[in-house]
Amino acid sequence: MTEIEFIEAALQQYREALGKLPEKFKATQREADRQEAHLCEEAGIMGEVQAVRDSLKTAQKQIQSQADVLQGRIGVLEEIHNQFYLAPIPEGVTHMYGIELAPLDPTTRLMVMHGQDGPTWQDTILSLGGDPTEAADTEEPPPPPVAPVISAPQTDMSVVEEMLSEQWGEVLDQEPDDTALDEIELSEIEARIDKGEATGEDLARAHLMLQRARA
Repeated sequence: MTEIEFIEAALQQYREALGKLPEKFKATQREADRQEAHLCEEAGIMGEVQAVRDSLKTAQKQIQSQADVLQGRIGVLEEIHNQFYLAPIPEGVTHMYGIELAPLDPTTRLMVMHGQDGPTWQDTILSLGGDPTEAADTEEPPPPPVAPVISAPQTDMSVVEEMLSEQWGEVLDQEPDDTALDEIELSEIEARIDKGEATGEDLARAHLMLQRARA
């Protein structure tokens, strides 16, 4: 047998052995479960063991429910942060350097508006079909991105902690509260954000809800 034949045969053998390991583990697990059930029956504690298993399943469902709620809240806050805080479009400005700002993702929008000193700024403008020598589509210079351009009052990101721990049932530490989970309007906004169908009005509405939660 040549060296290449030995290597190929060994690879084939190892791959086959590796492919059998998951089923081998499942068989071992089934046997362990069978032995466990037998021991519990002999000791007369099968009912208690099953009750523990059921409580674990219940806890798992509750934790998953909390995770779903938090994921939805995170989605809303991330979208608000990205649209209104990370790269807000200055009032009265629609285009810069011939590029429409609204459709851009926040990172690209920041580069277009404020990355003039960066080594790749001009290439970015050109790749987006813009003109680095063209001024912004406004008569006044754009203000620095320090406040969201929405009608709702400005807030800081500390609202996240307050919102999760105080206003929505302290979902990190407690079982989910039915009334907190039944926030139909906010859930609908979360769903539209997940689908990429949320409008500016949706985000402004969610922002106002956060403001009210702090009041």
